[in-house]
Amino acid sequence: MKTELKKNFKKKLHLICGTDDLRPVLQYVSFQNGCSICTNAHVLVKRSLKLDGFTDEEIEQMNGKFIHKDTYKHLLSYDTVEVIDGAFHCVKGNVNAVVSFNDSEGLYPNWLAVIPVGDTIELGEIGISAKNLELIKSIASDMETRFKFYGANKAVLIKGSQTGWDEETILIMPLRLH
Repeated sequence: MKTELKKNFKKKLHLICGTDDLRPVLQYVSFQNGCSICTNAHVLVKRSLKLDGFTDEEIEQMNGKFIHKDTYKHLLSYDTVEVIDGAFHCVKGNVNAVVSFNDSEGLYPNWLAVIPVGDTIELGEIGISAKNLELIKSIASDMETRFKFYGANKAVLIKGSQTGWDEETILIMPLRLH
């Protein structure tokens, strides 16, 4: 018995997209250079479409296109998403849907300008558990934070931009990277 291949986006990238109505283009996931790109102007994620199982032909059809973050979230509910004739063809059980790409509401930011390429200066490496970042988020979500890095295998200190180190400090012990 042959098992049907289930192909779809695997990460909730829509969560990274912006919410500011004054910058509506940031509410879109952009497909460029074989990747899904999303940003809220503070965090940028670039993810290869090959990691989601899309073929070279599908990736070529997606290049230069956009989908709104709400559309992306909707696509995650399907078992299979393929790109055929310039649109997403989606299947879940007996339900079939065709989802078109969107026109963006402006020029997408030049994300290539902020992704390091070529020779870069490495400042060291740390590992931080996503669970710990989630914990920090739960207590520091109302403040802009600053990270102070002390190098590999040393603590990272986090403080709110409105407070001093002695007033409010969060400490993260890094993971040991192998």
